[in-house]
Amino acid sequence: TKETFEKYWYLFPHGSDKDNIHLPDWIGYWLTFFILYSNLMPISLYAAMEVCNCSQAYFINSDLGMYDEEQDCPAAVRSTNLCHELGQVSYVFSDKTGTLTQNVMELKR
Repeated sequence: TKETFEKYWYLFPHGSDKDNIHLPDWIGYWLTFFILYSNLMPISLYAAMEVCNCSQAYFINSDLGMYDEEQDCPAAVRSTNLCHELGQVSYVFSDKTGTLTQNVMELKR
């Protein structure tokens, strides 16, 4: 509480007015918490991003629209960075019919 901190000389130097604090206590405590623990925030942000990546990977794995019936193979996410990599796609090459190009080399005898 504020009364316990008033006896510390380095928090309230001689000649300072202890009653001249204009912030409510909860704002002061929140600012103190934010300043003291601001160097730990990127770690918790990293953990939250990994949770989001794992949940997006789960949704991609369980999406029925990404199931290939010809090969009987669902979408398989092998990396949690897949969503970030998919967001960086700039160009999709297609032929005149609009389907994706398929480079198939067949050996003719």
